Amino acid sequence: MKNTKFILNLFSSATQDKTGPDKLSKFKLVLMKRVSVCLGLQPCADASINCNKNTISMNPANAKIPRITALLKPANKRSPRQKQQTRPCCSQDSFSAATATMKIAAFNIQRFGRNKASDPDVLKVLVQIISRYDIIVILEVVDESGKAVDALMEALNKEHQYEKQISTRLGRTGYKEQFLFLYRADQVTLVDWYQSDDQKTEGQDDINRDPYILRFSCPHTVLEDLVMIPVHITPKGAEKELDKLYDLFLHVKKKWKTENVMILGDFNADGSYVTKKEMKTIRIRNDKNFHWLIGDDVDTTASTKNTNTYDRIVVYGDKTLQAVVINSAKAFNFQKEYELSDEQALSISDHYPVEVELLGKTDGQRSDSAGPKEKMEGLGVKEKKPKAEKKKSGKGKGKPGQ
Repeated sequence: MKNTKFILNLFSSATQDKTGPDKLSKFKLVLMKRVSVCLGLQPCADASINCNKNTISMNPANAKIPRITALLKPANKRSPRQKQQTRPCCSQDSFSAATATMKIAAFNIQRFGRNKASDPDVLKVLVQIISRYDIIVILEVVDESGKAVDALMEALNKEHQYEKQISTRLGRTGYKEQFLFLYRADQVTLVDWYQSDDQKTEGQDDINRDPYILRFSCPHTVLEDLVMIPVHITPKGAEKELDKLYDLFLHVKKKWKTENVMILGDFNADGSYVTKKEMKTIRIRNDKNFHWLIGDDVDTTASTKNTNTYDRIVVYGDKTLQAVVINSAKAFNFQKEYELSDEQALSISDHYPVEVELLGKTDGQRSDSAGPKEKMEGLGVKEKKPKAEKKKSGKGKGKPGQ
């Protein structure tokens, strides 16, 4: 519409030129007529206008100018990396008839307790982030009293309707945290849940924070049923914990008789925590039935000290992969989206949420690929694209309770 008004104004200017029927006025008039024809504003009834695909030719001067459509092409294209970290155009409430998708995320919120919950600015941004999703699992909830979660739920449900499911306090050391699931009850139904314990099921206590596993009915999506295994892997011994997830998957598959499984959260599978050589030995990495949706080149940290890919989303099987919307798996750069300073962003978290969308039943789109999914040839970690404002670091977070 803006382009049309612009052309009409030019056309009016050409026809009302007070300099008389000189060559310039005739040139402008013929040009504007041709543009009007291209835009469908009037039929092409002028024999003096010679139309072709690439140029506009005006007789008798026989001058040529580039086709006007070249001037109307969209500009400011974003790089692939920027696309991975920003959300597509969509409403605040992600599940809608227009998009017919369900959006899921995992977010290491970095020691969420009463201090963060009492900061209105932090709470406001957290509500904005959470309300993007139909299901989100939040890691590093550390408030033993539960008041921080209550404050978050109160702020969130002023304008939205979410329900919560939270684990017990987990961890083998004095430091403990909880997994917090928030979900829209009008879009999904919590069918079952259980607290895993590898000490009981496998006889070995290899996973520090045993996943709190939930099963959802998703009637609006093509998948309909989804098991979510949230993880927060301890940096020390990350390789062993990640490999142990394979046994946990087999247990879930047998227990609930389903292969619709998504493993998501903070894997700490980058930097010095897990080497390229060690990655090749991890079973959920080298088994081709597991699809890693967040590519190895995606920066999932809000920290300015590194560009590591700590946070991941992994799905099992072709059926689950086929339910994923193409190019929907990415990190959500809330700092850029909400125009926050480095200090403001880090007051929220040193991680970005990682997200993915599932196809809705009304959406006919299916894919053989899930966008940023890696093919895993050789199972090597893909070389990172360095950020100008960040320095590559092997260590990374260096905070309590990693």
